[in-house]
Amino acid sequence: MKILQRLHLAVIALTFTTYTNALWAAPFSECPSEAFLSQYISGATHYKAVDLSTGSIKTLQSDDSLGSNSINALAFNEADRHVYGFNMTTRELVRFDNQFRGTSLPFTNPPANNFFVGDINDNIYYFYRKGVGLFYAHLDPTRPDYLTINKIEGADQSMVIADFAFHPKDSKLYAVGSRNGDIYQINPSNGSTIVVANTGFTANGSAFGAAYFDVNGYLYFVKNNDGSVYRSDLTDPENISGKTVYFAKATPTNSNDGARCANAPVIATNTDFGDAPDSYGTSL
Repeated sequence: MKILQRLHLAVIALTFTTYTNALWAAPFSECPSEAFLSQYISGATHYKAVDLSTGSIKTLQSDDSLGSNSINALAFNEADRHVYGFNMTTRELVRFDNQFRGTSLPFTNPPANNFFVGDINDNIYYFYRKGVGLFYAHLDPTRPDYLTINKIEGADQSMVIADFAFHPKDSKLYAVGSRNGDIYQINPSNGSTIVVANTGFTANGSAFGAAYFDVNGYLYFVKNNDGSVYRSDLTDPENISGKTVYFAKATPTNSNDGARCANAPVIATNTDFGDAPDSYGTSL
């Protein structure tokens, strides 16, 4: 009888462990409408969600299972619905599940530098550092070059930027210069760069550490030292106005990065904008 009881308990434990591991690795069930922020606070990376319909911000996770670390170059991958980031402690890629618990993914050719700037398009992780270059790595585990870092030769290495994001309409990268407020358009195929507008805002002594798009083509970027979130009008990539307004307030931090599923709609939840003046800046 005791043997049967022990066998029964062992089966329950195995089933629970298998179920728990499956939940641990679960991706997001769909393209999430909120934007995500990673912020390094008091020795750990905190993960937050930004509601783009209201600008409200809430903390999702402050323990990513990676111990003391600093995660940057955050990006959402529509191909597998996971969030990825660069671990600046181990110089590895990290894949996050829908609870922002991390799994380390070592590169086949580990980089010699840390990276703060990153985003994903077509299952490819792109990352950049001033004076070092623009790089990419495939995230499809069936490819022979999975997690192998490749450098885009001839790419512009002069931009002073702290994040970039893929536009949902033209699949080009955009970033805001921290010192000059310029909006850069980056061709991911060859790394060529042009300035398409100026935001009128700068982050001297700090950085615009997080950037992400909504489905309409508005670019959001966050200033580290005071947490200000701004929004620029890039809705027409062929005729960019670059008009930029203050949007919301996040927690100030020395380390900050952003990610979002750019093709997700902005969803207003329990929000009434019926009497909002035009200056509020939303058509919801």
